[in-house]
Amino acid sequence: MGSASGMIREAKSHLGLGEPNGIQRFVGRKVGIGGNYPWCEAFTSYCAYRSGNFSAVCYNVWYVYTVTHAQKFSSRGRWRPGTGGNVRRAHTGDLVWFDWGGSNRTGGIDHVGVVEKRLSGGRVQTIEGNGLPYNTPILTPRGWKPIGELSVDDAVIDPQGMPSKVTGVYPQGVRPCYRLTLSDGRTIIADKNHRWSVRFNRNITVKTTAELFANTGGHAQIVRIDVSPDFEETDSLPLHPWVVGALLGDGCMTGGDAAFCNGDDYIVERFEALTGVTPKNHGGNTWYLAGLRPIVKELDCQNPLASSSGTNGHRWHV
Repeated sequence: MGSASGMIREAKSHLGLGEPNGIQRFVGRKVGIGGNYPWCEAFTSYCAYRSGNFSAVCYNVWYVYTVTHAQKFSSRGRWRPGTGGNVRRAHTGDLVWFDWGGSNRTGGIDHVGVVEKRLSGGRVQTIEGNGLPYNTPILTPRGWKPIGELSVDDAVIDPQGMPSKVTGVYPQGVRPCYRLTLSDGRTIIADKNHRWSVRFNRNITVKTTAELFANTGGHAQIVRIDVSPDFEETDSLPLHPWVVGALLGDGCMTGGDAAFCNGDDYIVERFEALTGVTPKNHGGNTWYLAGLRPIVKELDCQNPLASSSGTNGHRWHV
């Protein structure tokens, strides 16, 4: 009988695995394909098989195509859309499928991973890893830092502009690398297995560095995600600048209470991630942050619009 912890142990044992590899060959023989094919779904099937979870995870079927596996889960009533609420209910060992186009349809799935643990702010941590040069700059809450100098528990900025902790460091050894030049003149070096979200023939898909060089004919365009991160030191500030801006735009601080009105799961989750306070719903889209009361009372922020107009409006409203 398998277990979620067994699935995670098996997945962790393959961190740092390059391509082509034994998992591709093993699963490929099961389904009758060969070569250096995309193997994220084969990896899921293999880990389930090796950990005694093949029946529960794969219904005793070998998968190499993410869409087919997700559709099987959907047909068995085990499919959940990727909303913030569903992500907050994820458990260790669950599968999470990724759709880079954001369609939330099983037919649009591009990638799959195994949930290692649930994080705060409606996020999950999956087991994945790609190779980058030792001196590649990685954005952290305090500026850029070479990837080779990062350690476990260091904070880096994730694609949503949120701080995320490094949970493991796995040296990749010496590998062949490629230099990619973007349309704005910037360059980045990555190994052949690094995965990129690219726009190709008007569709967004995922390709490895090697596939970009071999199969796109030079016409692929890397899709860059702007995250507008904070470069300045914020540890000494009573409130994170994003929190202050969000409260000015969608909330208020009256009599020491901090509240905001917004129905977007992402906004609610980011308030929690940046303040450490869980927002309490007070009906509809109204949320209170009672834990910020002591900090709010100490703040004194004059509304520049009220000052310039000579009015006496509340100074926390814009």
